[in-house]
Amino acid sequence: MPLNKPLFSGSAMGKFVLLGKPGRAEPPPQPTPEEAEADDARVNDLKNQFIDIKQQVLYTAPQAFLRSQGSDAITGAEATQQTLADLRQQTLDQTVNDLQRTRLGEMLD
Repeated sequence: MPLNKPLFSGSAMGKFVLLGKPGRAEPPPQPTPEEAEADDARVNDLKNQFIDIKQQVLYTAPQAFLRSQGSDAITGAEATQQTLADLRQQTLDQTVNDLQRTRLGEMLD
């Protein structure tokens, strides 16, 4: 199992706050429709940016991995995997809240 994948998913993951008596947890407030719409738009924008750059890395750039042949392809595989892992992390780092990060992480897996 990848280390960067959450064990559980959902909007309330990791957001419980203890209130009142110890051991009693209340879920966080749900986002407003406007906040939910903004989260959806941000997640889709980041996903599209990720896909665009991934396409460049794999297919369209002058040094694209899938344009390489023979030993260049073999030696370039690890570097390409690392580039894509770095791109994924950089994309996730651009989210502004846990809900966006969780949803985007699921899309990028």
